[in-house]
Amino acid sequence: MHASFLPPFSKKFVNKNQGQQVGVMMARILQISDLHIRPRGELCYGQIDTNAMFADAIKQINGLAFDIDAIIASGDLTDCGLEEEYELLREMLSGLTKAPVYLLPGNHDRRENLRAAFPDHDYFDDELPYLNFDLSIQGLRVIGLDSVVPGAEFGRLDDGRLEWLADRLGQNPRTPTMIFMHHPPIDGGVDGGDNRLNLSANELERVLQEHPQVMRVCAGHWHQSVQAQFGHGLAVVSPSTCHQVAFDISRSLGELMFAMEPPGMLLHIQNEEGRMFTHQMVLGKYPGPYPYPDVADYPGA
Repeated sequence: MHASFLPPFSKKFVNKNQGQQVGVMMARILQISDLHIRPRGELCYGQIDTNAMFADAIKQINGLAFDIDAIIASGDLTDCGLEEEYELLREMLSGLTKAPVYLLPGNHDRRENLRAAFPDHDYFDDELPYLNFDLSIQGLRVIGLDSVVPGAEFGRLDDGRLEWLADRLGQNPRTPTMIFMHHPPIDGGVDGGDNRLNLSANELERVLQEHPQVMRVCAGHWHQSVQAQFGHGLAVVSPSTCHQVAFDISRSLGELMFAMEPPGMLLHIQNEEGRMFTHQMVLGKYPGPYPYPDVADYPGA
């Protein structure tokens, strides 16, 4: 499964580090989300070994046959935001050697414990009370937004965060840009109650209407893959590296159930023409791949 979008701007962009026109470069950004790391030896909901599932994901990522430029973990890194969970997460991430890893909090996380466990992750904007970042990766601008409301399931971008974003986007309006955060800014076409960025999604989209360089708004939280038009690009939601939310468009937030469907992640690729592709990648081992037969065996061949 993949989605693509060609932004309505030039195939040239401004490199913010050099301040000059350069051609679009290939960039590959891997998105993982909703790891829900538990204390060592404990199961999520008493039955899901989220730690083992993430360990398997790390092996699969390290074994990818192609290079990637960055890995963005879009929130719910831990299940309860405990210090011991972040300690284990740090230990596990030390084995993820495929590309640099950048972290964002989700509603299950605690900012203070996340900061304390990763003091060497100096890409966060230290002048802010929340965990935002602004990166340049292979000429692609990657902005991380902390959408967390402490103690709440839903997300929100208050005036301060929206102003910060608008200021950053205004600095280099021709640079192809991706935004990552935990809470989806869309409702997914389901009766999900407060299970999204429901307090400021409209305000965010108004900001993005002024900035057509934003090609993707990438989120997690739902443990399902969802895509929808948003701003001038797409909002995409990553599946979880562990359990998924059982698909049911009629259920409200309080009625949601989990299912042991295949875990997954998203691979975002910008090609040299400036086109963005998003692929859903399934985690786990399955039969195949098998070659197609040389002679077609279907009617009419």
